[in-house]
Order: sequence, then structure tokens, then C-alpha cells
Amino acid sequence: MSKKELLEQKQIKLSKLSGEVEDLKREIEKEETYPRLVSLIGTGWKYRNSYSCPQKPSDYWNVYRKILAVKPNCSALVAEFSTDCHGEMTAKTKWECHPRWFPDSWTQCTDKEINAAYARLVGRVGNLMTNKK
Repeated sequence: MSKKELLEQKQIKLSKLSGEVEDLKREIEKEETYPRLVSLIGTGWKYRNSYSCPQKPSDYWNVYRKILAVKPNCSALVAEFSTDCHGEMTAKTKWECHPRWFPDSWTQCTDKEINAAYARLVGRVGNLMTNKK
């Protein structure tokens, strides 16, 4: 066997082993992360958001999330809503497919706070539907 053939065989083995290592890392991460995420079901979170180059406090707004469910693969179903600095409202549910969706910049908020923010959003939608300002 030539050195080139030997090198190719070793590269194939290394690639396979590298994939196995990554799979094992993901399994360990799931085992450690899943119980923590399950404990967060029902909790509310907020993130201070802005468009690029905010210049004043009114250029910021909160994005809220509530964790509704978690799958064993560590994806989380979240309800997310916000009203941006221009009054654009969004509300959606979505599956976040990795625990890294939960950055350190999100802070936990009380049920009272997230429910009040949601009530304001629903009130704004209601006012739009009845032409109130």
C-alpha cells in the first residue's frame, strides 16, 4: 500500500471518528440540557431589541417569549410577541430547534409582566379592528 493510499484510509477513519465524537457531544448536551429546559416550561422571558444604530430609549422595545413545550431533542415551542418602535406588532409560535436560542441576553419575567404585555398587544389589535386609536 502506498503512503498516499494509507493517508486516504486514515483520513476516512478520522472523518468517521470525528462524526462519532460530534454525535456523542450532542447526546451529552441533550442529556444535560433537556431537564433544564423542561423545568422552564411555562416561564416568560423578554429581550431588549432594536434596529441597527438606536439613538434614543424609544428606539428599543421588548420581545417576549413564553416556553410552551420542549421535545427530547431540546427544541422548544415558544410563543413570541412584540410591538416594535414603529408600532408593528408580531405574535407567533415557533419551534426553536436548539437550546442556543436562549441567549444570555434574555431575562426571565414574571407571569404578571408577560400577561400585561400580551394584554396590551391584544388591546392594540382590538383598537385597530374597531378603528380606535
